[in-house]
Amino acid sequence: MVKDKGFPTSYELRKRVIDLEAAKALFSQTFMTAAFEAGGHRSRSKTEDCSTQQRSDLALRRWINKGGHDAVARACLAYALSLEHQIDRPAESKFEDLLRQIAHGATRIAQAADTLAAQVLTHYQETGQVDRLRAEALYRLGHALEGGFDEGIGSFERSLMPRLSGHPLGGLDMNHGMANCVMLADRAERVLEDYRAWAKIMRAAPPARRGATASKPKTLPMKSGKRPNRDRDAFIEDLAAIYERGSGYQAKANRGSLTNGDVSPFARFVERVFHELRAQSYLPNDDRFDAPSVDAIRAALKRRQGRRKAQKQGAKSEKSNGTSDS
Repeated sequence: MVKDKGFPTSYELRKRVIDLEAAKALFSQTFMTAAFEAGGHRSRSKTEDCSTQQRSDLALRRWINKGGHDAVARACLAYALSLEHQIDRPAESKFEDLLRQIAHGATRIAQAADTLAAQVLTHYQETGQVDRLRAEALYRLGHALEGGFDEGIGSFERSLMPRLSGHPLGGLDMNHGMANCVMLADRAERVLEDYRAWAKIMRAAPPARRGATASKPKTLPMKSGKRPNRDRDAFIEDLAAIYERGSGYQAKANRGSLTNGDVSPFARFVERVFHELRAQSYLPNDDRFDAPSVDAIRAALKRRQGRRKAQKQGAKSEKSNGTSDS
């Protein structure tokens, strides 16, 4: 059985319900022709007949009119919509970086809550009245954080009121409901310390303890690095299929030689498509519309090639099993 590549991406889901006429109005046939011109293969032969190139250009334009424009427009609008509705992810997604963000964020929340509670106490000391604006803000924020874990009826609300600290020499006190942020920050710091100690031991451990071999370098089980962008990869795969149908050449991503300094035709094609995406977006400065690097395009093409190979092997296996069953 051919293995599926997983759940469909947001891009793939949106592509199924795209208004084709709206997509074609946004992403014109002129743009598509320009994209293929940018991704055209430059002949190295000085003796190539001009009529051969003209016939090739004519065949490409016919293909664009026949269905190529529809395919590119649908893909581009689907990807643009998937970007505009994308859930923001932290720029740094390594384990240590995420813990640092949690610790830092919780500390800032606790400090801001302490300041807000101090303002409530100052107002109460000076006027004998509770600042309703700040008290209401603290109540709503504190209840959102830990009100759902309150066991005693009314005890959470009572803890938010200014009160004596409980001993003759003490002054006023109150619980702003976000003290757990301090505990969260402390716990995140402890987890980081434990991780650093564990990582130090693992780096110094013999390879056999971590399943490594002499030919395999020592690495921690948790590696840093960026996760694949599944929406962008799916979009690049569609562009590769469209490019191959229209140009007749295989989609590849190379940096080019030191002499010409140029990238491969397909990389130029992708760059032109992303340029149009940025031009059509109402967020022209959004870096999500930046063209992917040659390495990112190559990685997407490599995943595409691996998946197609697995599908062929699966189909071959199914066919052989069917033959043996019969």
